[in-house]
Amino acid sequence: LPIFKNNALTDVPHLQSTQQEGNQLVIAELPTQTHEIFYIADKIQSLVAQGTLPENIAVLYHKNAEAIELQQVLDKWGIAYEVDGGEDILTAESTQQFLRFLHLVADIKINREDDTMYEVMSYVWIPVDKTLVMKAARAAGRAKISLFTLIQSGYEKFAKFHQTSEVTPIDFHELEDFANKLVLWAAEDANKPFTEWFEYILKESGYLGWVLAQPSKAELLININSLYREVKSMNASLHRMKLADFISAIDTMYEHGIHIFAEDLN
Repeated sequence: LPIFKNNALTDVPHLQSTQQEGNQLVIAELPTQTHEIFYIADKIQSLVAQGTLPENIAVLYHKNAEAIELQQVLDKWGIAYEVDGGEDILTAESTQQFLRFLHLVADIKINREDDTMYEVMSYVWIPVDKTLVMKAARAAGRAKISLFTLIQSGYEKFAKFHQTSEVTPIDFHELEDFANKLVLWAAEDANKPFTEWFEYILKESGYLGWVLAQPSKAELLININSLYREVKSMNASLHRMKLADFISAIDTMYEHGIHIFAEDLN
């Protein structure tokens, strides 16, 4: 892949192996990335046919998203591969949002509330009106109660502290519907194996649908797969794992700087 794109090659005129004498660096200039990918796949097949061990062949690329087309070609050509390294998905904003959402569900389950509700309802993939959320948060502040408690208390409580009439009971029902879903999702954690619940919440929350609609969906899906891989690994060690166990494990990973690297599951 174009790892030398926009770099001045004249700045590195004497690239040499630090292990032994080898062939000179060959630069192939091709018209498109698709041509580059087929060139790479063909080169890999040629090297293997000449006796090069597959584990001695590496392809470097900038971002995981750039590797998707290459992986598709390697799959079609029957070339086995492994994806190594990758970015830490725990630092990705999209992953952090989904994990904060799971934190909120876990808090709802044990009747513990903080400021996470307002933050989560502000995420673009949460299907609630953001202006309405802001108005409800202001009313909750005036009432000196949590946003979740205000919503659960009903429209009359909201109207008392909102002090204007432009929000109707029908409008407010949107917030009530989301709050009720949080309660339902928290309850379902007790009724399903955690891997099954995790898949269920990905879909029901709207997060997966949002991911699939994004231009960068390939990279986002890799992150989801990588997180799900970690879920299955944890569940294999703790067969009765529930949401609270998962949240505790993720919090520990953040605390100690442990990474979850993005990798395709091929």
